[in-house]
Amino acid sequence: NWLGHCVASHSQCARVVCAGQPTRLLHIDTLTEPSIVRLIDVQMEKPLPEYVALSHRWGESRTQFKSLESNVIGFKHAILVANLPKTFRDAIAVTVAVGLQHLWIDSLCIIQDSKRDWETESAKMGVIYENAVLTIAASTATDSSFGCFANLQQPVMQRLSLPSIQAENKHRKTIGVLRSAVADPFAVPSSSLNYRGWVLQETVLSRRILHFTNHQVYWQCRCVAESEDGTVLHSIDSPYCSPDAHLKNNRTLFLPNSILEKDLARVWWTWAADYSRREFTEPADRLYACAGISQYFQRLSNRHPLTLGLLRTHLPGDLLW
Repeated sequence: NWLGHCVASHSQCARVVCAGQPTRLLHIDTLTEPSIVRLIDVQMEKPLPEYVALSHRWGESRTQFKSLESNVIGFKHAILVANLPKTFRDAIAVTVAVGLQHLWIDSLCIIQDSKRDWETESAKMGVIYENAVLTIAASTATDSSFGCFANLQQPVMQRLSLPSIQAENKHRKTIGVLRSAVADPFAVPSSSLNYRGWVLQETVLSRRILHFTNHQVYWQCRCVAESEDGTVLHSIDSPYCSPDAHLKNNRTLFLPNSILEKDLARVWWTWAADYSRREFTEPADRLYACAGISQYFQRLSNRHPLTLGLLRTHLPGDLLW
């Protein structure tokens, strides 16, 4: 429902054609048994297929399922879905559920032991997420074996025994209490995924995101952020939501379309401070992981040109920071 409503009603979330596209996508074959996916070369597909992108943590596992020069030819023929890590299997299930057949996962769609391929694909990472119809964020998963669909931390129904005192006698009654997962605006920002360096630009540039957390699913697009229980956390059309709420508390869900021109410098500083706190397995990735967000900021306004990540309009202060 979220995706269908957004596609039909939110012109701000419509795709803006950006230069660049992923070299490879996973094609999901729903007709075979057992289920398979296979790598396809996008340049052979006209037009570019609509696809979903996965945002996830690799984790510390030494047995990562990834594309290498030694196996990529085989992956173009078939990958058994049953052999994939749980996070990947869950992402495939969500992709099929929203009616799409193509999925982008970095560890499979980039040849990990090819420096040339990694540099080519990482340079357009921002565009890959921006062009995706939907991004699936495995917010709770600490590695690819965890899955997107975490078990609820509390049972749906809890029993509570309460004393009841009446005139004639004294007895106890047991009642059922239905658990209500109150929408938590910090559930996504404080998730394990959100500490990963690459995820800042994946979040900012994605037009639509499904965040899978411990308690419930959160929807975020460029017009609204809401939770599975129906709570609207932020909306650019709501008279009750301040357009600069994300600046007052940068740990709330972020809506790019709510940025005002006068706030652009503060937005960049917020991003820079956030980015500097994030974790990288490879320190050399830091420049690659902010390239997309830098290009996006320049598209928002030409009044604040960047030089090496510093605002020229505020250069003395930025140099001090």
